[in-house]
Amino acid sequence: MLRHATQWGVTYRNVATLIDAPRAGDREVAVLTPEQVTAVLDHLQGHWLHPIVALALGSGARRGELLGLRWCDTDLNSGTMRVERAIEQTKQGISVKAPKTKHGHRNITLAPDDRVATVLQRLLTEPAK
Repeated sequence: MLRHATQWGVTYRNVATLIDAPRAGDREVAVLTPEQVTAVLDHLQGHWLHPIVALALGSGARRGELLGLRWCDTDLNSGTMRVERAIEQTKQGISVKAPKTKHGHRNITLAPDDRVATVLQRLLTEPAK
C-alpha cells in the first residue's frame, strides 16, 4: 500500500523500502510414526470421529478436501480417492470450491495396510448410529 501511495503522490517516499523484510524460518513438519498412527486409531475405535481420522491419516488429504469428498470419489477396490472439490468456510458461510491449482485435482492412493478401505466399507454396509 505504501508503494501505491508513493506512486499516487500521496506520500513522499516509501519508508518500508529502507529495511529488509524478515525471512520466514524453515519449519520441519512433524510426521506421525506408524506406531503413533495405530495408537490414534485404536484410541478412537468406536468414536464417531474414527472414520474421518482414519481417512485423513491414510490419505494425507487436507481437511477441506476430506469434507468435500463424495462416495463417487472413492474406489475401495483399487484403494484410491479422487480430489475434485473442497469445502471452505468464509465469512459468508460454507461453500464448495474447486482445488486452488490444476495439481489440486488428483488421485490419492490410500494407505496400503487396508485399514482405511475397511473403515469406509464398514460405513457403507452398517446403518448409521
